[in-house]
Amino acid sequence: FAPGVPVVYVATGLDFPDALAGAAVAGPQGGPILLVSVDAIPAVTAAELTRLRPQQIMILGGTGVVSDAVASALGDYTSGAVTRLAGRDRYATAAAVGAATFVPGVSVVYVATGLNFPDALAGAAVAGFQDGPVLLVSTNAIPTVTAVELARLKPQRIVILGGTGVVSDAVASTLGAYTPGTVTRLAGRDRYATAAAISAATFAPGVPVVYVATGLDFPDALAGSAVAGSQGAPVLLVSTDAIPAATAAELTRLQPGRVVLLGYASSVSEAIRIQLQLFGG
Repeated sequence: FAPGVPVVYVATGLDFPDALAGAAVAGPQGGPILLVSVDAIPAVTAAELTRLRPQQIMILGGTGVVSDAVASALGDYTSGAVTRLAGRDRYATAAAVGAATFVPGVSVVYVATGLNFPDALAGAAVAGFQDGPVLLVSTNAIPTVTAVELARLKPQRIVILGGTGVVSDAVASTLGAYTPGTVTRLAGRDRYATAAAISAATFAPGVPVVYVATGLDFPDALAGSAVAGSQGAPVLLVSTDAIPAATAAELTRLQPGRVVLLGYASSVSEAIRIQLQLFGG
């Protein structure tokens, strides 16, 4: 991103739910996601905000994750407003992000579990690319706030991210009441295969770039999902010391122009970076 971006989204770097929905909307709006702690703006984040000079800043989540003191301090980095998108819990915050961004009749809504991060991380990049929100459910129920937002959005179709162990068939069946179109599921046997399935359903071979991050923690892929969504690129997952077979197969199919690895060697080893070079143009 170049200086003068229209918006920067700011979220806690200590937990994943609030930023998941934001990653889907940041990219299409031409802005990144940056991370803070509850009560402080890290020096690296402050330096990047100074460089970016955003026209506005959007905080994701309530005062329990990003304090009012941090919100006030963020005002020094923008010529515009600092606003907050939040609800009483992760489901309500995702719904608030959707309500602030999308009008009824969206082409697609992506639905993921709010109890874990990997499925929604890969889905956020695709949602951003296809200009649709990510909403959160529990394994066996659709929270009221999510149901209300689905009813308002009236999506043309709904895509579930992850298998029946994270979003049950009962929830999938209930979701059919909120769309005149299909309810489909993108899933694999684990987080790596699910990310590959999401990519395979969305991107054709020859993509300019693929972003790769650890599937064992959320922050690196979180920031990368916003960028991937803005560039029409998938996010695929690896472990610290191995490229899962599903990820390797999808990289082979995609034939990307380049591969960008997100994170330091402590999260994805130097050996994996060298192996990933084999898949990039």
